[in-house]
Amino acid sequence: MSGQTEDLLLGVALRRVAERYAYAADLGDGDLFAAQFVDDGVLESPRGLFEGRAALVAVPALLRARYAETFHAVHNQVVHPAGEGAEAVTYCIARHFWHGEAGDLLCYEMTIRYLDLFARETGQWRLSRRRLVVLGTRTFPMEAAAPFAQRD
Repeated sequence: MSGQTEDLLLGVALRRVAERYAYAADLGDGDLFAAQFVDDGVLESPRGLFEGRAALVAVPALLRARYAETFHAVHNQVVHPAGEGAEAVTYCIARHFWHGEAGDLLCYEMTIRYLDLFARETGQWRLSRRRLVVLGTRTFPMEAAAPFAQRD
């Protein structure tokens, strides 16, 4: 395989990890979320440091306890092979919805840059370390287009 083809396949594989991470967070699926990390993987976030799959599995439940719904959108990702692993910078927008005291729907939006380290484990690319860097936030009112919790 040519170097360009290998780079392209690596980029697709790592993007799929980032997309499954976002999907698992929104779905509230702790097992799927933790499966995107190697056994001793680490997530560094403003809410704390989560080390190992036993800690990582709880992250989506923490989001669900705080918000009525979340929406994580993966934008661009820049990937670089690094020894036996890979590094990436992954750009995202994360929206977190909740009902205010007056019953109004509010959104807390984060503009995020993830600094990612990847490793291959059992033949699959997984995150070994993900550092969430918040570039900016804003809170604003929303109008709901569909009821929450309809994920079918």
